[in-house]
Amino acid sequence: MEILQYELKVEGKQSIFMPAQAKVLTVQMRHEKPCIWVEVNPEYAPEFRIFETFYAGQKMIEDMGVERKYIGTYQINDGVTCHVYERK
Repeated sequence: MEILQYELKVEGKQSIFMPAQAKVLTVQMRHEKPCIWVEVNPEYAPEFRIFETFYAGQKMIEDMGVERKYIGTYQINDGVTCHVYERK
């Protein structure tokens, strides 16, 4: 097992390529950029995972049939609060 770090966009949706069955541990700021830390087994085949970031107070799009799992919250330098979800 390894713990890897992936940078996140400050807003919107993004796909991240990581080993299957990876477990997201936390989201935090690092060097003024939002990142997630993920526990992975590097022997597993890679897959795309989709993450979304929403500002506090921003309306979340209600996509038909899409489930989201809350990952965590971080604040960027100007005090804006962002919430990260993974699409399931």
